[in-house]
Amino acid sequence: MKSIKEILDSIFKKVKLKNKWQEKFMFELFDLIFAIQGRANFCNLSRYTNLNESTFRRNFSQYFDWLAFNFAVMFMSELKFSNSVIAVVDCSYIPKAGKKTFGLDRFWSGVAGRAKKGLELSVLSLVDVLSGTAWTLDATQTPPNLSGREGDSQEYTRLTFTWNKSWIYYPF
Repeated sequence: MKSIKEILDSIFKKVKLKNKWQEKFMFELFDLIFAIQGRANFCNLSRYTNLNESTFRRNFSQYFDWLAFNFAVMFMSELKFSNSVIAVVDCSYIPKAGKKTFGLDRFWSGVAGRAKKGLELSVLSLVDVLSGTAWTLDATQTPPNLSGREGDSQEYTRLTFTWNKSWIYYPF
């Protein structure tokens, strides 16, 4: 069985990293996540390593291409893909109150059957229809104040936000 370092090495050959420090941080992170008990928050992660809580915050504030990473993981797996794989985008409503939370807006709640104040998470997945298997590739918080309708101007809408994220091709 391959070690986590060997697996990450082969993934990082396909995924472009910002610098050597980001690669070192990701090795440390994945080693740590599989070793600790309890919640994986910055405070708890810093308890089990020599990295500081602020180091985790700083590194997570930098860009990392999780979509390419998840594609690489998916194609490395021994799962066999059939010809019946489709891309699926699903938005999930999360109730949230407060005035200072980023992304707070009115989003559609399927359970309530109406738009409610809260947050929305857009998830991109690949679904193999024949085997009933799904692979989550990317999850992104929907930004607030997006227009629901396409206008004559070049405004950014909910539809363009979703489609701009989902039609990225990674040929591994």
